[in-house]
Formats: sequence, structure tokens, C-alpha cells
Amino acid sequence: MPRAPRKYTTPKPDYVPKLPTNKEERVAGQWYTSRKGFTGIWDGRHQLIDYEREKKRVRLKERKRRLNPEYRFRAKCKWLYRTYGLTQESYIAMFEKQQYKCGICGGEIIPHTRLSHVDHNHETGQVRGILCHPCNLGLGFVEKDGGKFRDRCVTYLRCTDSSPTDSA
Repeated sequence: MPRAPRKYTTPKPDYVPKLPTNKEERVAGQWYTSRKGFTGIWDGRHQLIDYEREKKRVRLKERKRRLNPEYRFRAKCKWLYRTYGLTQESYIAMFEKQQYKCGICGGEIIPHTRLSHVDHNHETGQVRGILCHPCNLGLGFVEKDGGKFRDRCVTYLRCTDSSPTDSA
């Protein structure tokens, strides 16, 4: 007899019948309530799969898969290809060309982490290089308003450096 699917595709119905004591009357994939009171799907062999326990098991399995470094590496490679058209080899080649350093500040960057960002022109979509997180944010602010942000930062720093501060 085929086994019921482990992931539930159909929602739990409002009324769930009691589990028949005669095994021939049990239908694989059918919702039943056990004598002990928990609800689940008959697997077609010998056990009633608990609905809440199975939902939790599927959720934990998915979380474990997402936290797996190999999965995250593959997911990042797919995202880079979909977003920028970069293959894994071209992405690593960019790091090697920049000697694993940020294109602006020169700080060390580790590939495939949240702190490494692909810098690209938002108008043309052309990839320019790899930046660290702070430099990517700063460049985004400077690019957004055509350099006015940079000028305001310079003005702010000049004003605060030249005036004495009262810390008393």
C-alpha cells in the first residue's frame, strides 16, 4: 500500500472521523482522530502521523536546511546568477582580482558572506566590483542624490572639527 505524503498539501478538515479499529477500513492519506485524541493522517501501513508534530518536523527540517552552509553557498550562487548574471567562477575571479579586499576602503572581505556586496550601476546594471557593507551603504547614499550627501558630510565634518565642544 502506498505511503501518505509527509508534507500535508490539504488543510485539516473541520470534522475528522475516529480511527477505525479494523485495519482494512483505514484509507491511506485519510485524516483520523486516534483513541488518545490526537489528529493525523493514516500513513497506509501502521501509524497515524500526528499533524502538529509533523508540521513542526517539516518546519525544523527546512530551518536546518537553510542554516546549512552548503545550502547557503548554493543559494547565494543562484541569487548572484539571477541578479547580476555572475557565475561562481566569475564571482571568485572578482575577489581574486581585488585580492579579497574592498574596492573602496581596502578592508578584507570574505566571499559568500553577508558582509560582501556586489557593487553595480543601478542605471545600466553593470557590475563594478566587490565592496564591504559600510562602503556599499555609503556609496549608495552618495550615488542617490548626485553627490549632495557627500558635500553635506564634508561640511558637517568641517563645522564640527573647527568649533570647540562644550563637554562640561
